[in-house]
Amino acid sequence: MAQKSNPTTFTKGMVSDNDPRYQEPGTYRDAQNIQLINSEGSTFTVENINGNILTLDIVNTSITIENTETFNTYWQGGAIAWPFQNAVFSRTAGYFANIVGYYSYNNTLLLIIVGITDESVDNQDFKTIFLSIEFNNIGEIDKITDLKVAWEESEYNGAVVTNTHPNLNMRPETSVQVEGIVENECLNRIYFTDNVNPLRTINLLNKSLYSLKPDELNITPKADMNQPVLNSILSGRLPVGVYQYAFKYVNDNGAETGMSPLSNLMHISNQSSSSFKSYFGGPKGQISGDGFSIRIFDIDQDYDNIELYALLWESLDIPPIVAKVSKRAISSNQITFKHTNFENIIENGLEDVLIRSNTWDVCKDIAIKDNILFAANLRQNQNYITEKEWNVVLLRFNQDGNRARITCDFGEDIKNYYIDHSSGELVGFTEQTIGNVTYSTGAIGVDITANRADGFGVYDNSGNYLYADGAHRYLGQKPVIGGVQRNVLGGESYDFANNQLGGCRVTFALKRKMADTRYNNGGVMTTTTYIDANEPATDLETDNIAGSNDPTSITNVTNGSTVYRSTLSFSGSKDPQIAGSFRGYQRGETYRFGVLTYDLNGNPGNVLWISDLQMPNHYDAHYELDLDSHVLGSPAGVAHMKEHSHTEDYRLSISGAEPVPNMKRHYDPQRYDGSTTSVLSGQRAGYRPPGDRADHHLFDLHVNFEFRIPQSVRNKISGFRVVRAERNEEDRTIIQQGLYNLTNRYGVPPSTSEARKKGYKTETNLNDTLELDHIQEQINTPAEAVSVAYDDLLNGFHGLDLTSEKAESFDNTADLTNYFKEGDKRDTRDEDDFDGGTQTEPFGRCHYGGSHEFSWTRFDGSSNSNVFDPSYQFLNYVGTIDCPDSAFGIRPYQYRDGDRLRVDSILKLHNTNNLTGENHLRAGTVTNRDDSVEFSGIKETDTDKNSGIIINKFSVYDTYFNCYVQALANQNLTVRAYADKGYTDDGQSNSGKNYYPLTSSSAVGSTNAISQVVSITKSKEITAGEIISSSFFEKGTLASDSNGFSNHSLGFVRRNGLQGPNLFGILDENITKDEVEYDNVSTIQTGTRSIIVETQLPTIIRNVKKILTEQTFAGPQANSNNANFHYQKIPYKYLCSIVRQNEGQYGGSNKDAIYDTLYIPAGNFHRVSSDNDEENHLSRVAGGDTFVNFYSHQKSISPFSDKSYSTWNVFPVESYVNTDMRSGLHLAAGDTEEGFDLSAAPFTNDWLYNDVYSQENNLQRYLAIQEEGCRFIELPFEVAYSETKLSGETADAFRTFPIFNFHDVEAAYGQINNLFNFQNEIYFIQDKGFGKLLVNPRTFIADESQGTSLFTGTGETIESHTYISTQYGTRHQSSLLTTEDSIYFVDVSSRKIISFNDNTISVLSDAKGIKNKIDEYLLDNPQINDTAIGNLVGRERLHRADLPLDFDGISTGYDPIKRDVIFTFKSEKIRTAGGAVRKIDAEGYPSGYLNLIYNENIAAFTTKWGVAPQQWILHMDKLYTPRRRASFLTTITNDNPQGYAHGPLELWQWGKHPLDAQNAGKTHFYYDEIPTLTTPAAYATAVEPQIDANVLIQDSKITHVINDASLDTKIFDNMQIIKTGSQLSFTNFKTDIVGEQQQIILTPDITPLGRGKYREGILRFNLRGNPINTNPGNFTQRMRGTYLENTVTAKTKEKFNIFAILAKFRKSYN
Repeated sequence: MAQKSNPTTFTKGMVSDNDPRYQEPGTYRDAQNIQLINSEGSTFTVENINGNILTLDIVNTSITIENTETFNTYWQGGAIAWPFQNAVFSRTAGYFANIVGYYSYNNTLLLIIVGITDESVDNQDFKTIFLSIEFNNIGEIDKITDLKVAWEESEYNGAVVTNTHPNLNMRPETSVQVEGIVENECLNRIYFTDNVNPLRTINLLNKSLYSLKPDELNITPKADMNQPVLNSILSGRLPVGVYQYAFKYVNDNGAETGMSPLSNLMHISNQSSSSFKSYFGGPKGQISGDGFSIRIFDIDQDYDNIELYALLWESLDIPPIVAKVSKRAISSNQITFKHTNFENIIENGLEDVLIRSNTWDVCKDIAIKDNILFAANLRQNQNYITEKEWNVVLLRFNQDGNRARITCDFGEDIKNYYIDHSSGELVGFTEQTIGNVTYSTGAIGVDITANRADGFGVYDNSGNYLYADGAHRYLGQKPVIGGVQRNVLGGESYDFANNQLGGCRVTFALKRKMADTRYNNGGVMTTTTYIDANEPATDLETDNIAGSNDPTSITNVTNGSTVYRSTLSFSGSKDPQIAGSFRGYQRGETYRFGVLTYDLNGNPGNVLWISDLQMPNHYDAHYELDLDSHVLGSPAGVAHMKEHSHTEDYRLSISGAEPVPNMKRHYDPQRYDGSTTSVLSGQRAGYRPPGDRADHHLFDLHVNFEFRIPQSVRNKISGFRVVRAERNEEDRTIIQQGLYNLTNRYGVPPSTSEARKKGYKTETNLNDTLELDHIQEQINTPAEAVSVAYDDLLNGFHGLDLTSEKAESFDNTADLTNYFKEGDKRDTRDEDDFDGGTQTEPFGRCHYGGSHEFSWTRFDGSSNSNVFDPSYQFLNYVGTIDCPDSAFGIRPYQYRDGDRLRVDSILKLHNTNNLTGENHLRAGTVTNRDDSVEFSGIKETDTDKNSGIIINKFSVYDTYFNCYVQALANQNLTVRAYADKGYTDDGQSNSGKNYYPLTSSSAVGSTNAISQVVSITKSKEITAGEIISSSFFEKGTLASDSNGFSNHSLGFVRRNGLQGPNLFGILDENITKDEVEYDNVSTIQTGTRSIIVETQLPTIIRNVKKILTEQTFAGPQANSNNANFHYQKIPYKYLCSIVRQNEGQYGGSNKDAIYDTLYIPAGNFHRVSSDNDEENHLSRVAGGDTFVNFYSHQKSISPFSDKSYSTWNVFPVESYVNTDMRSGLHLAAGDTEEGFDLSAAPFTNDWLYNDVYSQENNLQRYLAIQEEGCRFIELPFEVAYSETKLSGETADAFRTFPIFNFHDVEAAYGQINNLFNFQNEIYFIQDKGFGKLLVNPRTFIADESQGTSLFTGTGETIESHTYISTQYGTRHQSSLLTTEDSIYFVDVSSRKIISFNDNTISVLSDAKGIKNKIDEYLLDNPQINDTAIGNLVGRERLHRADLPLDFDGISTGYDPIKRDVIFTFKSEKIRTAGGAVRKIDAEGYPSGYLNLIYNENIAAFTTKWGVAPQQWILHMDKLYTPRRRASFLTTITNDNPQGYAHGPLELWQWGKHPLDAQNAGKTHFYYDEIPTLTTPAAYATAVEPQIDANVLIQDSKITHVINDASLDTKIFDNMQIIKTGSQLSFTNFKTDIVGEQQQIILTPDITPLGRGKYREGILRFNLRGNPINTNPGNFTQRMRGTYLENTVTAKTKEKFNIFAILAKFRKSYN
């Protein structure tokens, strides 16, 4: 019996997962283009959806697009055509463009449009347009404004483009995420990111948007940085200390850059800067009378303002205080600031300078909460430069140029890189022979701890020079200098001049400065100005670039605008500029150098290691670049080098007072030809610097780094600077440097109480009648002189050798002392050579300041009168070395086993007579005490006691003697005169006299006494007057036959015989108290602080000038019995260093240590910009840790003040202490505290020093990276957050992301793809994770006792995060959608649509019964689940399957009126090896998409839609889409199927149609017409359809199931559809038995085959169909089955509504 089924209704939506037998009532299995929710009271009926209406065609030439008011005022160039007027590349205007992002606020919709326009120059020139569209309240467009952002000037392919929309490196297929915040009527900012370019921002209300540079849109704009420079000294009140400055740019639009590179250091003192004498260091906490003028050159004028910040260092290595100096508007390319008061101190301001903000530039998504901008999935903005991009690793060559080695451990895998010219491939190698050069690692330098090593060979103990392969110290080719090829110290990277990867070349330079212009004034000082460097220093240019490249041009190398000028009227390191910007490097030391690159934002990046570079030694030949003619980047062989104007070698100083030996070096064939005569002649020629003879010059050692920078690297950097490893105490090989002083032996150790008198040379008048405090009445018979102080302090000790050798005899008749004259005519002659011949008188004798020369004396009492032995009292194993680093206590010395003493130079006392051409002294004696003095300055400071001071000034005389002097006197070797053997047993050569060597008194030995380096056996710092027991020592008579060492000295001494010790005495027994003086009676002086050194071999010194002039080691005194010849001093001392082997310097020279090194700035910041986009750059690098000063060391005081003189030695020295900036009492300030009175301080001059004056530029430190290492550029799991915005604040806090404002989520769940604010909480979605950030969390705790609530929380912006799911996430960023109460996203890998509502996560697609639809689509289109990242070059961060604008991916939309959630899946291309192929369906339309609609009102999926737009745009509760429905990419086959590819710049409102009023706008989209072959719609403009137009109507359909009595097989006879409105077109049905679809046409008025009958609101038709695509008139098939699945289709533009569907059926009995 027939019965009716229950009516099929539609209240529960679309469910397709169940078996049809279990289809739930109220659900249906499938639908397309229908809706259940409508606004006309027919909800839950099936209605075909509306089409859409064109709201705006941006390409349409008839629309009016306005400019901003300010642009119209600015622009005077006439009408500007809208740039979508013309066809481009054979396609219609706007075809190659997309709306990539939008921002909706109030009634305004901002569109970001990217594409090819009429302004584009090629098919990759994608312009970006910001279009503001204002709507009225009913959704009509009132106004369209082209904001013309960055219109005035931009760049494309390196060329400047003006008056056009910019190319912002955005692409039409890449979506943009936009967030915005409206602050007030002046500030409405948007922030946007495309995951490719830096995060950007625009203030939409900025009146000058047109003038912005593209880079200014970046959160951190690009900036041309520089470093501030000290310009001059001003009057002010700055605190004492050391200053640095930095600046940042600030735009009126709120943009701020990071901080500039820090300036060099510059010191300030509370002392008067009016003169050299008055200016010295000041103590911490004092206020100075000075300020600074700071200048900034080459300012980036794209910015509006510049802010200067000051950093004040008050203590060494204690972090500085930061203050804001001021803010200035930028009006030119230079600005000068005045800083006179230290105000506006910034709390924690060091973070602003030291800690970079915005360490990333690119992010994938952004969100705003609590006035904080959050950004996720970051990319660090360091433009890392690798060795494979820029080959700067230095090779150092041997002299022959056939061996080149890298300065790392031998065998280390540090490579040279180059591009093979033939293959174009990158080649890296470590060990290889190319041409005639063998390349390797393990460069050999000069071992500064080895004796007689000079870098090419060594001398053996017989004086033979042993040539070796030589150290690796040189350039690869020999430049021609003065017409001769020279070996030039330095190094260069592989194939420096031609390598396509660029390179680095290093040479050295000296910077001269004045040490002193004041001399001894005839030996007697009448002023307290003892030292005066009254010459301002010359400028220093450090940043040079290639100029005309013309070797004859003086403009061949041009300097940048930045110049470092001295700021005071005097020289030396008192000048803040000299101390801070000229500070150099220690000779012979090894420094680790690298080059630091800066990214385009001006931020420091990574360091490329260059070399562990050993500095030249003092004795090396000096040549430096001649910048007047040198061509940067040229091969070394044609490099233009020159000699220094004032020195031939790398000495510390040179005096204009007398010539120094001309330079000949045994190890350098270019400086030595092997001929003894030639060498002697060469050296005897002498060398004198130009200028006044009173000038004493110092030299700071700098390094020239010449770089070739490849274009690819220049494109990535804004500048560079040379950096170095900080030479900490454990990194030093040179531990201390100072003046070495020989010691002397006093008296005899008393073996009995009677032996005391052996320490005296007793004369009858040596008693209390002299009225000297330290001499008592004589005792015993025979009489013995008594000095209690002498007996306690010196008798029997070794002590200081400060003896006076001035008095020769006493004239009793005239009561006058006869004095030796210092020097002779050869020592003071005016000529600059040393041709003096043999003289008979003593040569260069010296009274006070020099050293006792080692000499051979006749051995009295020997049976062989021809046997000679050394004067043993001068043959000392012990000396003192006066080192400023130790003396000031800044770097105390601690002895270690293995320490060695190294002779750096021989210093010579200045001779007053050398200042003029007159030589008024001759041999003999004088009776005028003052006239006899030439080498020292003396001054009586206490006329009552006839006591005073002695000042000895030294300059460098010779630098190579102690390395060179290893040849025997009778051998025809190097410089024959440079020998320490005296004579051998060769009777003919030695006049028949035999001389014992130093090791024995009975046999000839081979031990050399003059050494370059000698081992230290014992050493320690000593204090004033300290006495050290003999048990401390190990060598010589001091250990075996003395009381020990006493830090004291006698002035005048007497001796018994040629070998006797120094004795306490008086010159003559006739001297009375009226004639007694310092030079004729013994006085006691107390030594000051020093370092005592005992060496393995004795240290002796020779008269270099005498040897060179007379060309013989022997002299008249060598075999003389005259004691005067042997006891006279020579005017020389050694400048020595304590050196130490250090295999672990800088952690070692292996690869790991090199890359673990922290680097600090050395060179100045060197800008690389469009203004100097040259390949070749030269950076002159100071920035070292070593001051070269003229240091005054008080050697003694005079506590026994009668007739006593205290001694000062002044000498050039390298030190960590800037001795020019010492404070307290010191000689340069005119102070001479002699120590006459020990009852009240001060007892001596001071060693006071504010250690901040030694501060290095070490605030910022940088790291290298290893090429193969992980560089952490990508931060896919990190969330950064900005500072908190204060509404209306001009500065934009959203532009500043402090370095520590970050939070990481778990990496195990993949990268963060979404970050969003939902219900005022920040959520994130990863590939496989979904969670919430706990942002500013606060918990209320009720306090019942107080009746209040308390907040709890950590105070951290992001306290933590919590996961909602670690099973589901998404890689498809645009699949995320948030509504008022729900979150939706698609997890393609799990094939799920996920929802989150009311703190509950659910698998929406499963729960709502459409799992099979998702599965079917994703399995048929697997490319949408492609996990690969990287689509195009430069877009490596993008998922290939997440480009919905290119129809690969998922986009979502929301209709807030109907509450429809739209999921649009697009996978419309098939990627193949040959390109991409469009998916086309049977009718020629795009396929591969799925558009699913979920309705929140009924909590069910309701339908699919038959169109899949690129994107959905929501504005004012209306949903818009562009018209495009296919990619434009020309590489895609069939890129314009059926005309779907047009209309990307059209806005279509969804759900509204022009023919709605005529009930004719249903399922007609984008005004599509049925395409024809003659008029392809692909190129047609959308024309509003007419009622009778041949339009393309999409099908509306619904599939339902009738499953009453689902367990029974039934015969379905007919069907009834309760409906209204337009006719339905046809219906397809099947059962479980009749599986083939049957079809019935339902339109009898259209076709006679139509079967449907419509009567009384019900459409009826029988259910006998025929298979689809068969004879439509054959209706024979009965429908049998347990259920019936029926699909009703309507192809109509008119509305219909289906209320219910039912069928008649009867039980089947078959």
